Parts: sequence; C-alpha cells; structure tokens
Amino acid sequence: MILKKQVVCTFLFLMGCFFLTTGCSTEKLDMKKIKEEVTNIESDKTSMRAISLALSEGEDAIFKDLNYIYQYNLEELFKLEQDLVQEALGSINKDTKEMYLIIEPSEGKSDDIKKTMITYFESNEIKNNKLIEKNNYLIYLVTDDMEEAVKVVNDTKEPLFAMIMNLTDDNLESMIGINPKDLKDYVIYLPMSITNTNLYMVIEPEKGAKDTVVKAVDEYLNRLEKNFETYLPDQYEIIKNRKETTYGDYLIYIASTDNDRVLKEIKNCK
Repeated sequence: MILKKQVVCTFLFLMGCFFLTTGCSTEKLDMKKIKEEVTNIESDKTSMRAISLALSEGEDAIFKDLNYIYQYNLEELFKLEQDLVQEALGSINKDTKEMYLIIEPSEGKSDDIKKTMITYFESNEIKNNKLIEKNNYLIYLVTDDMEEAVKVVNDTKEPLFAMIMNLTDDNLESMIGINPKDLKDYVIYLPMSITNTNLYMVIEPEKGAKDTVVKAVDEYLNRLEKNFETYLPDQYEIIKNRKETTYGDYLIYIASTDNDRVLKEIKNCK
C-alpha cells in the first residue's frame, strides 16, 4: 500500500512539474480557416440599404430605372408625415405606380404608417401591392413580379463584418502600432470606413511580447471608441460593448452585433 502511494505521489509530482513548465495547452487555431469562416459570417439582420441594393441593382434587379424616393417627399407622394418615419429608402415609377419603399418607423408610429399606406393604395386603386415586415422595417412592394420581389427581400443577407480590411505585416505597425516581429501569428480585420466600427482580432504574441501587444491594441480601441462617442450612436455602442478575451495563448478582440457568436466561430476554427 505504501509503495502504491509513493508511485501515485511521484506521478502527481511529475505532472505538476510538467504543467508548471509547459502551461495548460490549447489547440492551435487555424488562422486561414478563421479568415474564411469568421469574415463571411452572415448577419441575422439585414440593413435597408442591403435590401434596397438587392431590389434595384444588378442585371436581374426587379426595380430598374425608377425615380428615387427622397425622405422629404414622402408626404407629397404618400401623405406620410415626416414625424412618422425615422428613415426610408425606395424608388417609384409615378406613371405605373411600380415601386419599392423600405421604411424604418419612428417609435410607436408603425400602425399610423400602415393606415396611411393603405389609404394611398386604395385611393390610387393599386391592388398588386404587398407589405413585408422584416427587422422592424415596413417594406412595401408594388410590382407584377411580386413572387420574385418577395423572394429577394426574404433572401437578402449581408456579412456581419461589412466594410473591413485585413491587416498584413506591411501595414500592421502603421495602422495599429504593433511590430510584426512581436507576433507569432495573427488575423486582424479593422474598419475600413469612417461609418463603421466592426472588427475582430485573433493574435498570438511572441513570448515576452504580450504586454506590448495588449498595450498597442488597447490604445487603438480606446481611440476608436473616443472617435465615435458623439458620432453614429449605433456604431459607438458596437465598439463600446466589444468583447476582449483570451483563448490559451491567443488574444481575441471582437466588436460586432453578435460577439458571442463570433467568439464561438473563432474557437471552432482548428
């Protein structure tokens, strides 16, 4: 019995020494796979601009060569008062009445918009109209190709990370203040537009360079947050509520509308 205890103690001692010297290992992340999988994650929500482009741009677009509907002429066209609408996009043919109109209602004004649009369609005897409610948008369609138009609206998606740029050794230091020599491996995507704060970073620092890398990233993120503090509230919330975490030896930073989903995808890339 004493001999067995000695063997067990020796084994535990050796294992303890091993973990003290090597640390708790984590599976290596596949940076190439991260670029392919994470960068192309599709958002569960679709912007009105994405829907508008899908309906009006491209060779197979349903609504072509129509007159743009400006927000200031909603009242003239549809008797929609300005205070009912937070934002709107659309196009119309004033002769045939063919159109698409995407409306983001002001808070509590959705029913008022619906009543006004029903009155418009009835007074103009427009029967081939349809309303689709998606992502808090009211999407009105008037077309003879309704089945295809509805399909376009329902199928339109956009990347969770729109308008981002991939950093390389050539611009790593100028963009974010990190010397490439301080990194073993990395995937860094930053906003490439002044209207966007979406980003993600997966960084494996060289031994002894972690503090230097963390400081550089923190300074960049804090500057970005400060820049958006009084500019584009929705984007400010994204960068303010970013996720900063570690996974083994990796530093992970995410700013998106679904940080937990992105983190899960990153960890699955092995």
